[in-house]
Amino acid sequence: MLISTEREPPAHAVAAAHGNTRLGQTRNRFLTYAYGDPSVLRAPRHLVTDPQQRLIISDPAGKALHVLDPKRKASFRIVADRGRCLGEPMGVAVDAADNI
Repeated sequence: MLISTEREPPAHAVAAAHGNTRLGQTRNRFLTYAYGDPSVLRAPRHLVTDPQQRLIISDPAGKALHVLDPKRKASFRIVADRGRCLGEPMGVAVDAADNI
């Protein structure tokens, strides 16, 4: 029984877990070796949304910002690199012009 302030999760919020096959695990190990760490959240700290309904998450342990775009069904990350200002992003904000 739900309390009056609780709601059922929307249908799109429920996902079944998928396990990896041996072939999938081998592929993942090869890709990690070839391209580096996978694009996963390590220790999400802060998150914001922008007017485009993207979700932007700071991940200081992963030294990255993750941008999830449900409209385009896409995501990308902005990673720290030598000589760049982004080191370990402890927070994130979006201005009126959609600049992160």
